[in-house]
Amino acid sequence: MSKIRVVIYLFITTVLVGTIGFKVVGGESWSILDSLYMTVITLSTVGFQEVHNLEPGGKIWTIIVISLGIGIVAFAVSQATE
Repeated sequence: MSKIRVVIYLFITTVLVGTIGFKVVGGESWSILDSLYMTVITLSTVGFQEVHNLEPGGKIWTIIVISLGIGIVAFAVSQATE
């Protein structure tokens, strides 16, 4: 598999996992669209206000999603410079 495909696969997986995680952490008050939106604004570092107030679990999940995003960017840069 090419390096670019690996990076794209990791990004898509992170978006899916992030969306599912926000849905699970948010419960019934969070729609899939709300969860996807939170994932995208978190990964893109846009940082708009949260869709819903975050409980401690949601804040922890946000930290995890940010860390995954930073890791993917670091990996992509390392692959591009290799």
